[in-house]
Amino acid sequence: VNQVKSKHAQQTERTRILLALMIHYPELYDEFGESLGMLNIVDAAYDEVRQALINLLTEQNNLDYQTVKQHLTESGYGKALEAIFDRSLYLHAGFAKPGQPLEAVRQAWQDIWETGFVNVRSA
Repeated sequence: VNQVKSKHAQQTERTRILLALMIHYPELYDEFGESLGMLNIVDAAYDEVRQALINLLTEQNNLDYQTVKQHLTESGYGKALEAIFDRSLYLHAGFAKPGQPLEAVRQAWQDIWETGFVNVRSA
């Protein structure tokens, strides 16, 4: 197994984690929705999930994660959600599981955003 992931693979992994965080913690949308909207997502399926998530949470910001997942699944994003929530996700990002302390989730988002996306957006 190749221990060094390509930049594309690392970016896809970070994207999966941020999408998982926003799906499991929709209450963070007010705080991180703008950065979610600025994500440069190469994978078309993940980008569609992001757009659907933004549309949903912009309209209804008081949803729990089960309702968010159900809405996305019913909107045709079931396969993409399966890929996002592949069991390997929690091996690297246990903080993405539902029920984690909100402060830990907030910090994880900021860390991933700063290491993986802020530097990618050139001036």
